[in-house]
Amino acid sequence: MELSPEAIRQANDFNMFSQYIHTWESRQFLNIPEKTIALFFGNQRGKGAMTCMGYIHRVMGTHPIPERNINYFECANGHKFSPSTWLNGLEMRYKDGLCPKCPRDNRKEVRLHKRGNKIIRFAGDILPESEGGKSGEADGSKEVKSVQYLEFMKWCPPFLIHNPLTSRKKQIGLYDPYGGDDIIFEFVSYKMPVESTRGHQRISIWADELGSEGFYDEQRPRLMIEKGDFIITYTVTEDTKSTILFDQIYDRAKVYYRSQFMLDEYYKKICGETKAQIERTNSNYSIAVIESASDDNPVLSTENVIEYLMEYPDPEVQMMRRFCVFTQLSSRIFPQFDWSVHSIDLKKAFEEETSRDKVVL
Repeated sequence: MELSPEAIRQANDFNMFSQYIHTWESRQFLNIPEKTIALFFGNQRGKGAMTCMGYIHRVMGTHPIPERNINYFECANGHKFSPSTWLNGLEMRYKDGLCPKCPRDNRKEVRLHKRGNKIIRFAGDILPESEGGKSGEADGSKEVKSVQYLEFMKWCPPFLIHNPLTSRKKQIGLYDPYGGDDIIFEFVSYKMPVESTRGHQRISIWADELGSEGFYDEQRPRLMIEKGDFIITYTVTEDTKSTILFDQIYDRAKVYYRSQFMLDEYYKKICGETKAQIERTNSNYSIAVIESASDDNPVLSTENVIEYLMEYPDPEVQMMRRFCVFTQLSSRIFPQFDWSVHSIDLKKAFEEETSRDKVVL
């Protein structure tokens, strides 16, 4: 079958996206069900690229977690399907339209989930700004962009872009491959008043680097209606404000994913600890943390990383930059938080305490 020139152009537009090099961490990232996912990565590990790769999968309907896709299908019994599994092209894979996961005597019709909106929020230090364009000029001017914007545009297939970002509207409108309203990626800055981000529901929020405690608190309610997810990407710096992420996210994680390099070179060699690559805790918070070092970037060598780190004379700063560990913050009390050591069973502790108070007559 011969492809049309338009089909060939669209296929070529996927060239950059098809070159993404998957690692153990990126495969785990795509399959994490927790509502908050924190990527604590060393410098130049590729946390932005990994996050954008995940969002393109959502747009295209190929994300392995059905409800993370912009469009997904579900039946009345709660079974969910991504477009890539329910559809064959734009036609239903199952011609009767009934759920293949339901019991035979109770098969329900599978329908497209109706979302209240198709808006994803990107939050960072700065907003994309135009430069060198005349007042009222269309987006043909050179632009100074946020890191998130640059990363997203790098991986997004160009044919999907319907309404590019302008100096007045800090958002990108993408064509929905499955029809309907545009998919909106909006940009907000930590410098904006927190109140300006209130009152609007979102499907997903990506917060890059370090925001304020008030900002994080205000984002979570924005995800409730759509049952959305919150992605945080951060590399630890000397900024003492990062205790916010240590206290609210790292300490509370339900599960930790650690790269093999982190296990061997940081936990075993530096800390003298043997850690599980996937460690589940007794935390009740729906938080997952992925830990990955600069050396885990498939296009970097350890020699490159060490050469870069030589610019930092302080060994603790080198560790923070390379392994993204909260060394200067957490070592005031403990070198590393451990749920098995630093948490207690409340019910057991209460029973033990009350048993001591009993008076034998």
